Amino acid sequence: MPALQGILSALSAILVTLNALYLEQPASTPPITGIFNATTTEPLAPPLEPVALPAVVTPVTISIPEAPRPQTGGLAPSPLLEALLPTAPSTALGRSLARLSGAIVNIICTSTDPAVRSMSGSGVLFDPKGLILTNSHIAQYYLLDAVMPDRIACTIRTGSPAQAAYIAAPAYVSSQWMRDNPGTLTAASPRGTGEHDFAVLAITGSATDAPLPASFPYLPLTDGEPEIKDEVAVGSYGAQSLTSTEIRNALYPTLAFAKVKDVYTFEGHTVDLIAMTGSVAAQVGSSGGGVADAEGNLVGVITTSTNSGDLLSRTLRAITIDHIRRSFEEDSEEDFDTYFKRGNVSSFVRVFVDDAEEMGVVLKKDIGR
Repeated sequence: MPALQGILSALSAILVTLNALYLEQPASTPPITGIFNATTTEPLAPPLEPVALPAVVTPVTISIPEAPRPQTGGLAPSPLLEALLPTAPSTALGRSLARLSGAIVNIICTSTDPAVRSMSGSGVLFDPKGLILTNSHIAQYYLLDAVMPDRIACTIRTGSPAQAAYIAAPAYVSSQWMRDNPGTLTAASPRGTGEHDFAVLAITGSATDAPLPASFPYLPLTDGEPEIKDEVAVGSYGAQSLTSTEIRNALYPTLAFAKVKDVYTFEGHTVDLIAMTGSVAAQVGSSGGGVADAEGNLVGVITTSTNSGDLLSRTLRAITIDHIRRSFEEDSEEDFDTYFKRGNVSSFVRVFVDDAEEMGVVLKKDIGR
């Protein structure tokens, strides 16, 4: 398809953006108190403000042999997944990782405008209708695409390696995050805490000749709260040290097991963000990826990571599903689960189209266009 060829050509001519994963300040910044610290009586501080990460390490996924192209909506068997399953902390968590591997997507947005970097990020399907949870700092490219369609082009990719699969449109982007985080498209080292940093994209069409599946692989949203020492599965499309050619042709899922080592709050009493032990997912491109529990439920969406040491020594962070629910209700006066269950993909996109255009106009002004 001509449009897809144009996207891939543009991607091969640019460097990977460094704003696809926010990262945390050095340890000299005052520490944060976990919200379950029994001795703490004062409201707790939000997470530390992150900074950009130098692309200095090589992710494990780059060395995975090429696998056959998957069927639309699925994921080809990955050598990394097959290698991880026998070492899973439990059979249940191994099954959860396998489900997560089929639900994660790669979000590629290419730019021909010199003021905006191209971007490779992640997302995770949470509804069989084709609804994707990702970050607002990723979905804002779709907003800009709405007002600059000749300069920005976005595609949803799946599989191992990632290949074009779907066309999507924004069904929700947090206006609170947009208001609090201007300039991230052009900043050399974009910053953020993860608060309100989520968005929903709706799959609206196929990027290939294959029809859309009747139902998409997905992870249901958790009804509980993650706790310290919980073992989790993590999935994304990390791309930190890959070249543009490797992203185009050899971008593989980044899959790992991790453990929740701390929990944090934005409001003083709620579990809004979890910190996990380091893994290959602690790298640029993993933003928007999913964190699943042993029951196969989605418990978080990756937002930030520390930037010191090798990947396994870092701290990966994700906002919780409950934070997403609270933030959505505060922003829209709607219940997240009810809203996205009762409608269809077309209606979600249609309802949000005016907000999307308004936000896109603001972004266009921010980049001086």
